Amino acid sequence: MKKLLKFLGILCLIFSAFSFDVKENDWKVYFENDEIKIESKSLFCDKPTIDIHNSYVVLKITNKTNQSVSVSFNKELWYNDVCTSCNELKEFTTVVTLSPNEILEANCDSKTKELKIFQSHSESKKRLSKFELKKIEVTLKK
Repeated sequence: MKKLLKFLGILCLIFSAFSFDVKENDWKVYFENDEIKIESKSLFCDKPTIDIHNSYVVLKITNKTNQSVSVSFNKELWYNDVCTSCNELKEFTTVVTLSPNEILEANCDSKTKELKIFQSHSESKKRLSKFELKKIEVTLKK
């Protein structure tokens, strides 16, 4: 009986890991025009050795042109249905520059926070309920 339970436990882990991989690759287009595409997805970053068990919304920005572009936007973040960034525009303004046809993508190890939005921590009641990217501006560089 113990062997059967152990086997079923391992089988559940394998299936949950497979589901996790599929979910992580699920980019959703947030914004797109002739110059850029902004996509988002949820990403769980688990680093038990340093007690990090965070979820993020990560962004990917694609430059669709043959020129360098500057992309700027304001992040409006709602935690537990309260906008925590609506009055602090400078702190939540993001500006990135992309080379021709470059793709910038955040991941768990990204040092900069420009393309990462904290979603939740496993032990916290604070949860991201909504985010919006406002005033998206694209400037082509010559």
